[in-house]
Amino acid sequence: MTHDLTHLRNFSSDEGEILSIKTKINQLKKTSLLKDENKYWRIVEEHTTLLYYTQLRAIKLAATSLELKNEDLPYFLQNYKLSWTEQSLGPQAQQTKAQMLLFSSNYTDEQQVITHNIQRFRTAILSRLKQQTQVSKENTDLAIRIELLTQLLIFLIFLAILALFFSYVVYPIEHYTQSLKLRDWTDGTPPLIPQGSAELYTFAENFNQLYQQMIAITKLKSDILSETSHELRTPLNALSGHIHLLKSTNLSDEQLQQLTIISQSNDHLTRVINNVLDFDKIEQKGLTLNPIHFSLQTLFEEIIALHQPSATAKQIELNLDIANLSTDKVHADQERLRQVLINLINNAIKFTRDGFVLLKIREEFPAKLPTQNMYLKIQVIDNGIGMKTEDLDRIFNKFEQIDDLPTSKNVGTGLGLPISRKIIKKMGGRITVKSIETQGTTFTIHLKLEKSTQSTPHNIMSNPLMTVPPSKKILLVDDNLLNLQMTSKIIKQYGSLVVTAETGYEALDKLQIQDFDLIFLDLRLPDISGIDIVKKLRQKNSRHIKTKVIALTADVEKKRLNLALAAGMDDYMTKPIDFKKLENLIFEKTNKDTKDYNFNDFRSVFFKNYLPQIHHMNRLSLPEREHLLHDIKGLSGNLRLQAIYQKTVEIEHLKHLNWLPDYIKLFEESAAYFKTDFEKEELHKFEKIPLSIEVLSELKTMVQNANPMAFELAKKYTISQELYEALKNYNFTEALTLLELFKLDSAP
Repeated sequence: MTHDLTHLRNFSSDEGEILSIKTKINQLKKTSLLKDENKYWRIVEEHTTLLYYTQLRAIKLAATSLELKNEDLPYFLQNYKLSWTEQSLGPQAQQTKAQMLLFSSNYTDEQQVITHNIQRFRTAILSRLKQQTQVSKENTDLAIRIELLTQLLIFLIFLAILALFFSYVVYPIEHYTQSLKLRDWTDGTPPLIPQGSAELYTFAENFNQLYQQMIAITKLKSDILSETSHELRTPLNALSGHIHLLKSTNLSDEQLQQLTIISQSNDHLTRVINNVLDFDKIEQKGLTLNPIHFSLQTLFEEIIALHQPSATAKQIELNLDIANLSTDKVHADQERLRQVLINLINNAIKFTRDGFVLLKIREEFPAKLPTQNMYLKIQVIDNGIGMKTEDLDRIFNKFEQIDDLPTSKNVGTGLGLPISRKIIKKMGGRITVKSIETQGTTFTIHLKLEKSTQSTPHNIMSNPLMTVPPSKKILLVDDNLLNLQMTSKIIKQYGSLVVTAETGYEALDKLQIQDFDLIFLDLRLPDISGIDIVKKLRQKNSRHIKTKVIALTADVEKKRLNLALAAGMDDYMTKPIDFKKLENLIFEKTNKDTKDYNFNDFRSVFFKNYLPQIHHMNRLSLPEREHLLHDIKGLSGNLRLQAIYQKTVEIEHLKHLNWLPDYIKLFEESAAYFKTDFEKEELHKFEKIPLSIEVLSELKTMVQNANPMAFELAKKYTISQELYEALKNYNFTEALTLLELFKLDSAP
């Protein structure tokens, strides 16, 4: 024993290792050890603790014998206390006892016990690990075998399902397909033999039932067409009779030309109706040709004259280019040829925005033709919107139309071209088409015609035509007051009597007590929809079951428009209103051009009503915002505020409000442009007119009805400042009170 403290530091390091061993022992206690493994670790723990405290005691005795200060000792020695007997021993005795503790046989035995039990624990752990490894290997092998068997079973199940699928689905579908391809649809027997899966079996049964129903419906359709044919031909016959009567009246040259065109149009309409009504016969039995002797030149000129007004209206140049023909007289079905050319030229004009439409007639190989026949090459050429190459094969299919044409006006039955092809084929010719998208279309007819030597009659009308459209009583229903007033004012220009209603139930009340010639009905009303109203009007006991009803809507979705027509609407007008169509619907022609109508008063009220609401739009809920934008869209379109209309169409259904600042700016700029700056109105530039009793009475009525146009009327007259402000701010309650107190000689 010396004063060298290195031994103390080494013991401190050993003490740390001993504590680490104890920590690991404590961790092992928490694991799932077997009984023998637990026993070995308990022995190691017990003897390690005993050995630790033996070393601690010996070192403390040695440190005390050397009279080392307690604070110079390691922390674990500072806290260890010797017994009173050991503290009372002398330094030499303390050193001797420390040596006896560390170098006795008991100390060495304790170390061997610890080492031996650690080795036994390790052997037990390795043995258990080996056993578990073997078990894991056996389990892995078993899992692999199970997986292989499972995959094989899945593959066999898949093959079985595939076989069942082919047996119950694929083969029956192929059988159904072949049966339908080879089917003779005229014998009326069930076309499919049920087989296969339950679904396919049910499909075949349902298909056969539908087929029987189709046969019955086809027969019913023929019966209905037969009855309808009579009903449609009756008014056309009346029209033909009146045209015939006009022949006995005096006509100017211009009136004669117009009456000739009307007569030709009436004849053509009759023919078209006959063709549509007989379409089922055309499909099953083919066309019946009725050849007559006629002049080709006359036919072509009549067709051009018939379409000249519609071409001129669209600023399209319509021309006839006919070369020298070997003969002008032919023996063929003039009406069928007329029908084909009218259909082709109608399409050409319809699908041409501006430019030209040309009817070009040439005789093919005239020198090689037999004397009794001539071969014509008839072309209808336009520089319109054209078609895609892949669409050219579809246009001759019945009821086929090109859906992606860049205009919503290009609609029809889809029967014109199929019937035209059948007619030309029946006449022994063929029809082809070439088209380049955005550049134009050319329809070419190659036709063999029999030459005629007989003279052809020339139909000349020499009597005038005068028609005066009758005045109509019209009901106009719209929940937007400004829209209602403006449209009403436009309609009155045509000499019609207009009755207005702002709600659906108000309209129904007026319909119960009055008869109307025409009804314009907004689809979106605050209480009951326009569709529900027209359904009531079409009920059997309704007095308005045959009254013409026109839907007004800002919605342009085909689904909604078709729903309105299916409910009983006769037609529809989308907002912004096409005033030319409005005029045609009313059948009242005037000399006033609606496109020059002065909308300034209505624009002023529009901006006053809606600009404040636009500023507070961020406070509205989504449904309230959509309703407000819907109203603005319709009104701005009608008032020809194109920028606002287009912007509203873009944002109407957007959920965010990122567009609002630009929208407010657009509104304010538009208001300033149309001189509707509310703070700078030039209200005093007009000389004030004294207010008369009649005007005062009219003003009271407008205020009682909360009519926003009351201010526009009152500002022209001498009124008090209080009344002026009340009307300007649409405070109708205060305005009515002031009007009751108003004196005719009052001044502002």
